Amino acid sequence: MVWMFTVLSLTAICYTAHIILEHVRHIGALSAQILRFQEECVGLEIKIRDQSQERELAKNRIVDVEHSVKELQLIVTDLVTQIGNSKKKKEHRGKYRVEE
Repeated sequence: MVWMFTVLSLTAICYTAHIILEHVRHIGALSAQILRFQEECVGLEIKIRDQSQERELAKNRIVDVEHSVKELQLIVTDLVTQIGNSKKKKEHRGKYRVEE
């Protein structure tokens, strides 16, 4: 009976050692995976920050372009008005011009 107790005790000790070793291997794999995920998070945060800066620059460029477009529209409106006025002056002068 003692030999049976001894064999079962050794089997339990070996099985416990096997479980502990498997746990240690699994912990190592999880640690590596956690480190990889943390590195990916840092990389993604940098990418997000860069993209937000680019977005802000694009917004500023859009505002500048809109301002330039408004200025050019004002210039076009002014030039169209001047052309219309000059046509009216030429028409007026042509109708009522006294021949010499």
